[in-house]
Amino acid sequence: QLREAGYTALQLSTLYSVSELIAGGYDIADIVVIETYALSRLYNATISIVDISFANRFTQLEIARSGFSAAELKAADYASSTLFDAEFTINDLSNALYSRGDIAIAGYTPLQLNTSNYSAVELQNANFTVEQLTGGDYSKEEIASAGYSAEDLREAEYSAEDLRLANYTIVDLSDGGY
Repeated sequence: QLREAGYTALQLSTLYSVSELIAGGYDIADIVVIETYALSRLYNATISIVDISFANRFTQLEIARSGFSAAELKAADYASSTLFDAEFTINDLSNALYSRGDIAIAGYTPLQLNTSNYSAVELQNANFTVEQLTGGDYSKEEIASAGYSAEDLREAEYSAEDLRLANYTIVDLSDGGY
């Protein structure tokens, strides 16, 4: 009745909850722009991520930190890096079915990824450097077998013997400056 009488959702926002306004026939689009409604109130009223995002009132990071699950955020096409910034764990992203490649580039350290059973090859494919993998507690053997160029490994002070043991050829060694 109040809507039909010409009252806006904003005018009623101090008297009624988000759920009550929706039940009273107000559109979600009218509600999410009300600045007195904190993001947590919108989340608690089960307003969708898409509707909240559409209002352009909150950043993706604010929305990601508001209580939505990693799976809900993935369904709304949030990047893995946004979830990393919102302090979701590798396991959270994995359970939400982000690809291992997306998780590897999200922002986690090589040590965190190593602890979560990411291989040196996966990190090399995600453009991590030899030095980063070394700091991530990967062994020389794992790193040398990950597909880095002989030159990259030489610059990281790998010996010709290290590369030979990782099945690099004499041509690879020569091309790498050994």
